[in-house]
Amino acid sequence: MPEPTNNTQLTPQVVKPSVVPAENDTSKVSVEKSVLEKILEQNKKLEQELAILRQSVSQARLAQAENKVRPKEKPRVYLKVFNGKIVTSWKSEKQEYLHSQVTGQVIGEILKARYYYIDGTDSGIVDQVMFTRCDDQVWARIVETRENTFLLDFEDKSKFEGILEINKAFANP
Repeated sequence: MPEPTNNTQLTPQVVKPSVVPAENDTSKVSVEKSVLEKILEQNKKLEQELAILRQSVSQARLAQAENKVRPKEKPRVYLKVFNGKIVTSWKSEKQEYLHSQVTGQVIGEILKARYYYIDGTDSGIVDQVMFTRCDDQVWARIVETRENTFLLDFEDKSKFEGILEINKAFANP
């Protein structure tokens, strides 16, 4: 009857190296010239085979295969910036009517709104035309989607930093 073995010898274990090389490790390694030449020759053959395969395969299939292994990008949205601050919400205010000087009838209106910023301040009452004609925007990636909100990470860290939770209605895809 065989003797029972120690189970710890049968289970795989992660072995950590005693010396972990740094990412920018510039230390020298000695390799025999024949081994190095063999590796370089194999690399050259693989590059040639890859070039031949890329030429012979249809571009549509190649793109499809590359898309399967490409990491998924997080969706991108932009947020409106007004007066140098990110707008998180707005509220329509009382509109101003334009009256004809001759007849006194209403001939137009000026829509007014108050815009609320990420820092909690607001713009005061301004013409909505000023806001709609403002082309300033900041791009962000959606980190997480919740029921009514997005968690966003800004792409341009020089303008805005950190993770922002914002109502889905204010993020434009």
